[in-house]
Formats: sequence, C-alpha cells, structure tokens
Amino acid sequence: MLNERIQQPAPYQEFVHPQIHEIRVYPSKEKTARGATDFIEGAVRENPQGHFSFATGDTMIPVYENLVNDYRKILVDFTQITATHLDEYWLCQSIEPHSFVKYIKERVFEPLKISQAFAINGFADDPRVEAERYDRLLAQLGPVELTLLGIGPGGHIGFNEKGNTTYNCRTRYVELSKETIIRDVQRGQKRQKWAITQGIDNIVEAKKILLVAYGKEKGELLQKALYGPITDEFPASLLRYVKDKVTIIIDQEAAKQLRPNVGS
Repeated sequence: MLNERIQQPAPYQEFVHPQIHEIRVYPSKEKTARGATDFIEGAVRENPQGHFSFATGDTMIPVYENLVNDYRKILVDFTQITATHLDEYWLCQSIEPHSFVKYIKERVFEPLKISQAFAINGFADDPRVEAERYDRLLAQLGPVELTLLGIGPGGHIGFNEKGNTTYNCRTRYVELSKETIIRDVQRGQKRQKWAITQGIDNIVEAKKILLVAYGKEKGELLQKALYGPITDEFPASLLRYVKDKVTIIIDQEAAKQLRPNVGS
C-alpha cells in the first residue's frame, strides 16, 4: 500500500509558447528536477501499468535519484509499468562505463524494480537488425504513456542528430554528429561514432512528452528549438509539430535564454 504522504509540488512559473503545450520554469536546478519527478510520478499514478520511455544523460540523474528515493519511501510504485529507453552507443557493451544500458539499468530499471524493462543491445552483431528488432518490440508493447527527453548538441533528442534525422524516421542505426562526439570526448568518455536510437516518429507517438533542461547552454539550444525554423537540421524543433503533447520543464537560467522575438 502506498504511503499517503505525497510531497507538495514545487512552485513554478509558466512560460507561454504558441507551439508548446506547457513550459514550466523553476527557480533552481534542484527544484526543476523535483518538478520533473512530480510530473513523471503523476503520469505513473494515472496509469500504473503504462509504457514509459526513459532518457539518459546528466540531465536526468537528479530526476531519477528523486524517483528512487520516493519509491523507497513507498510514495509511488513503478513495479507494474513497462519501461524502454531511447538510445545506446554501438559498439558498446552494457558493462562499459559510458553505456546507456548500464546507466538506465542502474538508475531506473533495477532500483525501481521494473520487471517489464527492455533494453537496446549496443553490442549486437548487426546494428541495423537490432534497430529493427527494437522498433518491432516498441510496436508490440503498445502506446507510450510518457517519453522523457533531454536536449543535446545540435539540438538532438535521443541520438536523432542533425543531418541524419527526418520527422518520420523510426528506430535506426545512426552516425553521431561531430558536436556529439566532441562533447563526449571532452567529458573524458570513450570515443563512439555510431548509435542505435528511437526515431522522431517513435517519440511523437507517445501520449505525452516531457523535455527537461537546466542552465545557459541547454537554454540556448532550446532557444533555437523553440524560436528558430522547424527543421530536420535542428531535431528538437520538430517537437513543435505535436505541441499538445509536449511539456518542457526548465530552470531560471535556461529560461533566461528564451527570447521570443529572436530566431536562430
């Protein structure tokens, strides 16, 4: 039985955008992560047996820490959901430090005791066959209740990179952009050139989409996504086509970069 002491939602301000359902602005990174946590937990309470698609990356770490803490306090139950994830490097074994499968298993699937959890095999012999397998699996699992996103170099969501993305693309084997490779190397990560990712078509099929971002750099990327051209060359901008599904949760520092009258 769930503990009835559900934490009070963190207060936020609303930032109005004509092509996005909702943008919530919180005063700090910590409160932004808490706000994202509350949003996810609300979706799980609405559909405790739903299909949820999880993002990786530094942005989501404090969010997932909150989810685990709340689960351990018996405030929310994730055990009956179905869980998938967005992307994985190739060739990449799940024991490697930078593996997204390792990340998602250790931070989400295992601590939340999710029994129906499905991962991409980043060490598959044929990445194209693996991408097709995962795409079929996503279709078999049924509609996604909530897809979680961050935003990365070049405006990528998942590993939908500029130059290799179209609106109707599905799970596939992709070459990473120079911006993403540089970002990874600067972090001291093993250099990876390829990945398997859910496509834009997979992402926009979800009933709800939540994008989380903190800080100036991510705010500058959102500025281009929200106010620049809607283009395959900046994949996050494509979310504006499904505005009624999209909620964006950001901190004040990211919000300062949003200038409605300035394009990219």
